[in-house]
Amino acid sequence: MFGFALVGCTIVIPTPDVPPAADPNAAWRRVIERYINEYDLVDQDGLRRDPSDLDAFVAWIALPDSDVARPVDRQAELAFALNAHTALSVYKEVKGLPINWGSQCVPVFTVRGRPITLRELEESIASGGDLRAMFALGWRDSFARPGSSARLPREPFTAANVDRLLDAMMREFVDDRRNVEVHSSGTKVRLAKWFLDHADDIRAHAPDPLAFCNLYRSTPLPNGTVEYRNY
Repeated sequence: MFGFALVGCTIVIPTPDVPPAADPNAAWRRVIERYINEYDLVDQDGLRRDPSDLDAFVAWIALPDSDVARPVDRQAELAFALNAHTALSVYKEVKGLPINWGSQCVPVFTVRGRPITLRELEESIASGGDLRAMFALGWRDSFARPGSSARLPREPFTAANVDRLLDAMMREFVDDRRNVEVHSSGTKVRLAKWFLDHADDIRAHAPDPLAFCNLYRSTPLPNGTVEYRNY
């Protein structure tokens, strides 16, 4: 699933010098429950005081496949990649590592025994063509207004739940009036700018954005004129 092409200036981030988590999902669940609240705010001070579960999970992420048994079906691969992206994003934030992708240098982490940047990990997830997964990557969008981006599930992604959780994230998004609003006339629908930004990806899943929303909406949208918000 992963492809690597490191260019330009990179900063290699050392893997935590701790034993890898024996039960990685349990360790990552404790991080989410204790240090990431329902508004997706990370308790950085708390994690700096007790980084044991985060460090152990990041150490597990770094293990080569030859050193650990990992399922290789689509759901398991996707769940691993989404958890890894979130955990490494939090790890970078907590450790105070470089975060500006426009800067000259970017941090490189070890994932499955190989070097990768977060941008490359995002691209590897996007290459699977699952728009729900691409949407899920936006949970840490600091410029998004409340309700306009994905919310991190309150449990780790697993092979058994990844489709259910991604469906729930999309459903919450398209059922929110701030993102999908039907005009009182019933002939016009105003959509969040996310739909415009991902228009090409949406067309790979549905004929138009309204049809895409109806894949997840609890109440189907009427056919009508589409407008996009400016934010």
